Amino acid sequence: MPDKETSYSIEKSLEVVNDYIIIYSLSDSLEADPQDHVEDEQQPSTQHSEHFSLYSLSESLTAEDCVENQVKRLENACQADSKEIQELFVNNFLNLLSVVDFEYGFTTAADDFVKDALSRYGTFAREWINILFMENFDNQKTTSSILRVLAHLDYDEIYPQGVTMATAAINNRDIEVQECAIRCFESWENVGSVRVLRQANIQESWLEEYRQAVISDLERM
Repeated sequence: MPDKETSYSIEKSLEVVNDYIIIYSLSDSLEADPQDHVEDEQQPSTQHSEHFSLYSLSESLTAEDCVENQVKRLENACQADSKEIQELFVNNFLNLLSVVDFEYGFTTAADDFVKDALSRYGTFAREWINILFMENFDNQKTTSSILRVLAHLDYDEIYPQGVTMATAAINNRDIEVQECAIRCFESWENVGSVRVLRQANIQESWLEEYRQAVISDLERM
């Protein structure tokens, strides 16, 4: 019997498979051969096929194997097939952020684009946004624009990367970025955000009042 920590790691790995399946299905370069899936019950094979298939990837996660090896195979497969899609996503997202007019209370084409990406690519899309955010952390316009999009998402849609981005942004030196970060926590309506908001060091009086108001609202939920 695997211990609780090992079982949890396997469960998380299987969650990644679900997202990988979506990425994998878009690629015509690799196709699973049904004949590779036939099992010999009397003499099970101990050799791994040289031809990587989605079936063999999923099966490998349920076999008696080292969790670290399972995760490593997933990482290698995901990186190989998602890189091109990631670049396309990032380029299109940046283009949208540069042309849309953000106004509180209204959705934009950038919001719709991200929601569609999240429904298609799940964990991958969240991580692509997170990487883009950190790479542009000193770019006030891009950073605040990403946060405005995140504020229109549900907490669970962008968790945990959304919380990470908003937490970093609330300590950014730019006032607008700080405001957008607070607005994310306000929009997500998650009581756990109070811990982050309490640690923020806000210098502007009006923004500090806004922070305190959001904390009060969340604590009443």
